[in-house]
Amino acid sequence: MAAETSVSEAAAILDVAVAGDGEAKRQLVVVDDDDSDSDSEPNPYEYRVFFEWLWDYYGCKIDDVTRGPTYRTPGARISPCVEVYSCRVIDLTGGLEWPIDVFGFVAARDGLDRKRNYIFNRPRGDAQTLTAEDPSFVLTGPIRAINCSQRIEFEVDLKVRGKTQSDRDKVLSARYIVYETMGPNCMVGQVRSKARPGKRCSVEVTFAHLAGAVEAAIEVRVVQGSSGFCGRIVARTDGYDDDVVLADSSNDGSVLAVADDGVIKLARSVAVVESTGVLKIHAIIARSDSSGGYDGVGVAAEDHAEFAAQRFESSCRTLDLGFCKMLATVSWSMIPLI
Repeated sequence: MAAETSVSEAAAILDVAVAGDGEAKRQLVVVDDDDSDSDSEPNPYEYRVFFEWLWDYYGCKIDDVTRGPTYRTPGARISPCVEVYSCRVIDLTGGLEWPIDVFGFVAARDGLDRKRNYIFNRPRGDAQTLTAEDPSFVLTGPIRAINCSQRIEFEVDLKVRGKTQSDRDKVLSARYIVYETMGPNCMVGQVRSKARPGKRCSVEVTFAHLAGAVEAAIEVRVVQGSSGFCGRIVARTDGYDDDVVLADSSNDGSVLAVADDGVIKLARSVAVVESTGVLKIHAIIARSDSSGGYDGVGVAAEDHAEFAAQRFESSCRTLDLGFCKMLATVSWSMIPLI
């Protein structure tokens, strides 16, 4: 298939930073794209035809969405996985200017079921405003671990919402980014970014390839004290410096959403951890200003907890922030074969 060949074989690789002494390396991979006309189609014709020809027999449609998390799924094992840290818009062109209101989706397809595993998904009425200072999407997935026993395809279908009734919506990017999980371009144990240029922008996905991982489904609950606070909750795997942002209200100074039973509404709740590694969950509460709001800069309280990776069962740890206590629960699972 011509479209896939251009993605997987015509990649120009540029080192942007290399850490030493066991720290993760970084690479930026810019995928050469000479088919600018395909930007007008959410799914390139060749990709859709090939996908439906190959997977229809197995009952998989191109718009199908995967299920998750995989807690206690039978027939599971320790598997190589990808951890997605961020996705952002770079090199805005084509007559577009910051800020832009973006809706649509970015999804990963892996060898478990080839169905969409959304990492970003917003309807038009809930478009996210991106700026030159902060062009990163608020990720809401994946909802299960992204397996990389076979190649991974990041499907991009993003639009810019018109600013007025007479201003029509525009296609921002309709691409797919392929990560070949085996071969010379495979980078196990390293953080990398892949960017796919288009007529109006490039979309960059930053992720790490973990050699043997388990899935961690995370819940954070306020069990004592006040629940009205602004802050940020992140997860991190030892050996990697990038954060998986679970919840963050510090940018706009809003209060983290908490349900009646104390469970904090997390934007994303699934991470992957090396099977012999440690998951760290860190809660940072923003400092309030003189008017009772939040400045989004100062830290009023913070605490963290560490969880040794397991194959099954659950782990619980308490985060003590002074004015409140949180109970972080991690439900562990190996990765299913199908």
